Amino acid sequence: MAAIKKVMEDLDFSGLIAFIWLTQGRKPKLQQLYEELEHCGQRLMHYKEYFEIMGKDRNSYSKTDLEATFMRMKEDHMLNGQLKPTYNVQIAVENYFIVHCYVSNVCTDYNTLIPVPPKHKEAFGEVLEEVTVDSGYCSEKNLLYLKENKIDSYIKLQDHRKKYK
Repeated sequence: MAAIKKVMEDLDFSGLIAFIWLTQGRKPKLQQLYEELEHCGQRLMHYKEYFEIMGKDRNSYSKTDLEATFMRMKEDHMLNGQLKPTYNVQIAVENYFIVHCYVSNVCTDYNTLIPVPPKHKEAFGEVLEEVTVDSGYCSEKNLLYLKENKIDSYIKLQDHRKKYK
């Protein structure tokens, strides 16, 4: 907005435009446009700050916990199904034991499968041989990753009920 003020000063509009800063009276059209442009610039700077906080992977964040993402939770005792700031927790289980845990702020499950096998290899020194997950993890990206890394997958397809009824 400083650039607009500088242009107005350079062009010496002082004799042509008299800004009205009082609450009474009608403002000139140029002043109305200037104030609207200044307001839009301020909003744009706020939006830029919000997008920097969210990053590329999220579409929301909590003002009290900047790393949490708003997700729709299951029905509570009030049956209102609210959006709440939360994290997505994934666990890897083998023979009824939790062998790995992964916490993210990504809403959907299908974006949380790929980070788990490298972390498992880093922790235990061995590559996963098999992965069994529900249909929430079924995506082309996940299936290609598992195929490229030679990991057998048992993933229920998302349209399983439609095909086999």
